[in-house]
Amino acid sequence: MTALSLPPPKAILFDWDGTLVDTMGCVLNGHNAVRRHFGLPEWKMAGYKDTIAHRSSREAYPDLYGPRAPEALEVLYNYIKAHHLADLSLLSGAAALLDFIARSDVPMGVVSNKRHEILQEEVVHLGWRPLFFAIVGAGYVARDKPDPLIFETALAEGGIDVPAGDIWYVGDSSADMDMARNVGCRAVLIGSGDKTKLVETCKPDAVFDSCNGLQNALASCMSRNV
Repeated sequence: MTALSLPPPKAILFDWDGTLVDTMGCVLNGHNAVRRHFGLPEWKMAGYKDTIAHRSSREAYPDLYGPRAPEALEVLYNYIKAHHLADLSLLSGAAALLDFIARSDVPMGVVSNKRHEILQEEVVHLGWRPLFFAIVGAGYVARDKPDPLIFETALAEGGIDVPAGDIWYVGDSSADMDMARNVGCRAVLIGSGDKTKLVETCKPDAVFDSCNGLQNALASCMSRNV
C-alpha cells in the first residue's frame, strides 16, 4: 500500500469485477464458451487478461471474431446470464468498506465494463442498490472505459457536481487507471498480487492490496479533515 496523502474524497466511484466482487471465474468460463463455439483453443486466466480484460467485450469482440462478433456476444451473454448470480462472491472487506463510506456520507457510484443489465442485476442481488447514486455498465452509453463518457454519465445521473480532483475512482486494471486520468479524478489502484507493472505504467495516486487497506486509509484521511 502506498502512503495516502490525498485530500478526503467528495465522491468515490468503483469498478466492479476484481474491485468489489469476484466473478472472474464466471467471466472466463463465458469467454471460453465462445471459444468452444468457434472451435478455438480455450484461454487460461492469464491469456484472457492479456487479450481482453482491459476492454469491454462489446469493443474487443469485433477485433477477435470479426463479422461473427454479434454471434460471439450472444453466446457470451447467454452463458453469463445463466451463471453470474450463482457464481457471484464478495471480495474480502468489500461490504465493510461500502458500509463505512456510506456512514461517512460520501456519495458512491459504480462504473464498469460489465454489460449494463448484468451489472444492475448483480448490484440488486447483493442488496447494494441503495448505496450508489448511479450504476453504469458497458453498452449504456456509446463508449465504454477508458473513455470518460461513461464516467461523466454516472456523475450526471447522480447529480454529482464537484471538482474532478475531489473524486476517487477505485479499480484494479489499466483501463480503470486510464479512465481516471482521462477524467482528471484520482486514480486508486486496488487488488492483491504483484501490481508492479501496473504501477509503473499507470502511475496511480494510491495503491492498496485490499478493501480493508483502503478502508483504513480512508478512515485516517477523513480523521485528518475533522
